[in-house]
Amino acid sequence: MSSHLAHDQIFVPFGDDFNYMSAFQNYKNLDALIGYMNENFADRYHFIYSTPSKWVDAVAALDIKWPTKYDDMFPYSDHPDAFWTGYFTSRPNSKEFIRRGSHNLHATHNLYSEKMFDQKMNDTQLKEILSAKDAMMDIMSISQHHDAVAGTERPLVEADYTKKLSKAMEQNDQVYSDVLNERISSISGWETKNQWKECTQTNTTYVDCPIVQNMEDETFALVRNPAQVEVTTMKFAVPSYGGWSAEVMDLETQTFKPVESTYHCHKDHKYLFDMKSCFLHVEASAKPQQFAVVKLVKGAFQEPDMRELKHNDFIDNGDVKITFERVTEDLSGVRLAIQRKGEYDKEIMDIQIGYWDDWVKLIGDGGQHSGSYIFRPKRK
Repeated sequence: MSSHLAHDQIFVPFGDDFNYMSAFQNYKNLDALIGYMNENFADRYHFIYSTPSKWVDAVAALDIKWPTKYDDMFPYSDHPDAFWTGYFTSRPNSKEFIRRGSHNLHATHNLYSEKMFDQKMNDTQLKEILSAKDAMMDIMSISQHHDAVAGTERPLVEADYTKKLSKAMEQNDQVYSDVLNERISSISGWETKNQWKECTQTNTTYVDCPIVQNMEDETFALVRNPAQVEVTTMKFAVPSYGGWSAEVMDLETQTFKPVESTYHCHKDHKYLFDMKSCFLHVEASAKPQQFAVVKLVKGAFQEPDMRELKHNDFIDNGDVKITFERVTEDLSGVRLAIQRKGEYDKEIMDIQIGYWDDWVKLIGDGGQHSGSYIFRPKRK
């Protein structure tokens, strides 16, 4: 180890995920090892219990001029052809759920912080808010563990993380709904006796959303923008029947005004049935930290737009234009051309969705098989 260091301060960590369960036994053995080495090799070594900060201080005191490192330590490899790249994609549903949990935590934190200044808040509501906040902070901190969001935990552990996050979000959403109701009422005077609910499924269609519980001609949606940038387009999952349109409430007058909206569907599969998964895209504004109340109106039946992408279809926000060129040759993705405003050249990007069969080592083979840490394609 010393051959890889520019000094003689050697830091030897000890510990393991699945060992060292008996602290008494392990420290007793380490005490004996340190004592033996210091007694018999004191002319060459001096062993002590230390910490990372003490080691850094000792190395800094040597006043060494360090070389500049220009490369990156990632991807890490502990064996030949065994790069630790699997955990970037392991358990993608779990990663997405943790991401949603993070959104939930930060969105509610902002509103709860403002609520703390309400002098009329009673002790019961204060305890509910603090309990919901603590539950979210607890599970989100656990989720940052290197064997949680990385997707490298064991299946039962992953299921336990998901259960804890689901229960925390459910508790937090109930409190969040109550605080949202109060906030909307104070701003506009508009109140609802129902609790606000949200779509929580990863691959959601309207059957997983609150709208399925209210199949009337009108459904109300509350949009809160917790970010620091303005939102100008909103997306709602809606049934595939009816001609859908949208109206947005003027919070000052409490009147709804029609806004531009488009209704798009694509083929989907749910509960063993083929279906149309449809969304209403509403052109409406929600400024940073502000609200919008949207009324979804079901009109006469209208055949949903099922148009597929065609050559030269494009989207343009004024700064960047993205043009659909074609499906890739292996049919696994699409090719896009990206052109920035004022530039002639285009950047070509292929976006592919595919998979590789993983490789499982054979008896006598020295390599490591694929797993949540290691990604190794199947050998041909």
